[in-house]
Amino acid sequence: MQSVAIGISALLFLLPVPGSSQYLDGRCGLLPNGKIADDMSSPWMAYIHTSELLYVCGGSVITEKLVLTAAHCTRANEQLVVRVGEFMEADDDGDGTILSQHQVIQTFIHPLYNMTANANDIAIFGLATDIVFSKTIKPICILWWTIWRGYIDSIQVLSGARWGQPKDRNESYPFSITDIRRQPATMCSILNGTALLSSQFCAGDSDTKLCNADYSSPLGAIITFNKFKRFVLIGIATTNQSCNRASVYTDVLSYTEFILSVWRHYRKGERQPSQRGPAYTNASTLTEEVLREEGRPPKLPENPDFV
Repeated sequence: MQSVAIGISALLFLLPVPGSSQYLDGRCGLLPNGKIADDMSSPWMAYIHTSELLYVCGGSVITEKLVLTAAHCTRANEQLVVRVGEFMEADDDGDGTILSQHQVIQTFIHPLYNMTANANDIAIFGLATDIVFSKTIKPICILWWTIWRGYIDSIQVLSGARWGQPKDRNESYPFSITDIRRQPATMCSILNGTALLSSQFCAGDSDTKLCNADYSSPLGAIITFNKFKRFVLIGIATTNQSCNRASVYTDVLSYTEFILSVWRHYRKGERQPSQRGPAYTNASTLTEEVLREEGRPPKLPENPDFV
C-alpha cells in the first residue's frame, strides 16, 4: 500500500447530472425515502479493517475509487480493506444488499496532519478495484464550493452513524443513526484544554454523541438543492470521541482543496507516486487555480431548503 504524495492541480469538469453542480459526484447522497432512517440506511458507509479482520475505522465512499476517512485511521505497514454495502437493508424487488471488499493501495494523508493536536485529521484511501454503485451502495455528497460555508454552519442538528462496540471481530457490528447537535467551540476547548482550529467544530453531549468505535464516522445533513434532497458530508469524528461529552469533529468543507487534488489525481490516472514519505505542495494554491481555470463559483439560491 502506498502513502502518496501528489501535486495540487485545478479541478476538471463534473458529471452533468441535474442538481449535481455543487457536488463532487452527481450521483451522491440520494435516499429512496428522502430521509435518514433509524436503522441501516447509509449506503455510503465504509467499514475499514485489516487483512486479519480487525476493525480500524469507519469511512465514507466519495467516488468509485476513493474513500474518505481520518488520518489517524491510516496504517503504514498493514494491508487495509474497505468493505461496503453492509449497512443497507435488502428490499423486495430483487435488488438486495451485495457486500463488496476492496483493497487499499494508496493512502493520501493531509500534508499538515498533526497526530498530537488532531489537526488536519483527514485522509483518503485509493482502492485497487472500483466500487460498483447500486441501490445499497452509493457515494456521499461532498460540497466542492466553499460558498456553502454560511449555510452549512447554520445547520445545528446533524446525523451521525454509530457503530457500537463489537464483541467479536467476526461478528456483524451494531449500527444505528443518531442526531448530533452542534455546540459552542468553547465547550470542546474547555473539555480538551486546547482551542479548536478553524477547520474543526464541536458537537455532541451526554445524550447525542459518537464514541468508542465511531472514529471517522460521517456526520452530515440532508440538503435540498434544485429540488433534489441529498445527504451531504459535513464532519468526521476524530480520535478524542468521548461517550459522555461534546467532542471535536473535522470540518470537511475546510478541506475542499485537499479532496479535489486527490480526486483529480485519480480522474486523470496520473503516474503513481513513490512510496516514500508524503511531500505535498502548498494546498492553498488550488482555489486560485480553480477560479482562474473554471471561473467564479456558481451563485447559490438565496434561501436553499434544509431538511
